[in-house]
Amino acid sequence: LAIEFTDIEVNFAMSLAEQVGIAIMSSRLFQEQKHQLNFFKELRTISRLVNSTLDLDQIIGMIVEKLPRLMGTKGGTIRLRDPATNRLELVAASGLSQEYLDRGSISREDSSFKALKGEPVAIYDATSDPRVEFHDAIIQEGIKSILAIPIRNETEVIGVMRLLSGEHRIFTPAEINFAVTVAEEGGNAIEKARTYRKITLLFNQIEEHERFLQTIMDSLWLSVLVLDPDKHVVMANRMFLEMQNLSEPETPGRSYDQISPWPVTAPGKGPVDQVLATRASIAILEKLEADGSTSWFERHLTPIVGNNGTTEFIIEAVRDITDKKLH
Repeated sequence: LAIEFTDIEVNFAMSLAEQVGIAIMSSRLFQEQKHQLNFFKELRTISRLVNSTLDLDQIIGMIVEKLPRLMGTKGGTIRLRDPATNRLELVAASGLSQEYLDRGSISREDSSFKALKGEPVAIYDATSDPRVEFHDAIIQEGIKSILAIPIRNETEVIGVMRLLSGEHRIFTPAEINFAVTVAEEGGNAIEKARTYRKITLLFNQIEEHERFLQTIMDSLWLSVLVLDPDKHVVMANRMFLEMQNLSEPETPGRSYDQISPWPVTAPGKGPVDQVLATRASIAILEKLEADGSTSWFERHLTPIVGNNGTTEFIIEAVRDITDKKLH
């Protein structure tokens, strides 16, 4: 039975459909704004967390645990570029089996290349998409969709984070922007933590070298003193400390004139001043008299000259030659 609609009915239906469409758009806009607000709140939380520590492992762990939960994905991985080999190395993961993580390198996957160039890559069907490899492992793990996002610091891309979904999923522009922003925030925090780790390692190495040098100096049968260009003590070995009746903690940083046992000279005229002025080594024979006895010492002052031609340190080595002098 054919039914003819009147113009009034058609116009009414069109008006109703238009109102329904407006209502749907308004609802979607409201939901989108709600998601954006939630993303903004979570971004502030993540930013506060990753910037609250300089522990690299803790920062990476927080990101790879929190972001997949917020995005509603099965799990996530973080791979950072190794500066020595330029290869992506897996450094953290969540929600995934060890068998899947051990499937092999993804450095040659097209999605990784694009992410390393700074482009997020959304893959709807990861089980067959040519931009990813190891499809059998992906199927076995129950992964349907993947979002690969670059991890960058202020100057370059340093790694790739992947969000892996157990359902086929179209990632919205808002979700992608949120993930990219979190990855950038994390990348800056990771770079700070890496720098801190390098500085800590450097200081540890310096301390090890200083202990090694101090051990060598203490084993010498000479009194050894290291001075800076301002004539302050940088280091002194055990024999010098014993000879001057000083303790190790109170010696570094003190003025040379305060602890020197040698006769006082006019300001700027002493042997140390001479070495600073000429940047040349000198040897001096010194006599000290105390408690009715005479002691003879041989002093050697040697400058350590830097690449810029200035004296960075002066090493003074003193040998007691009293027995040799008297006999």
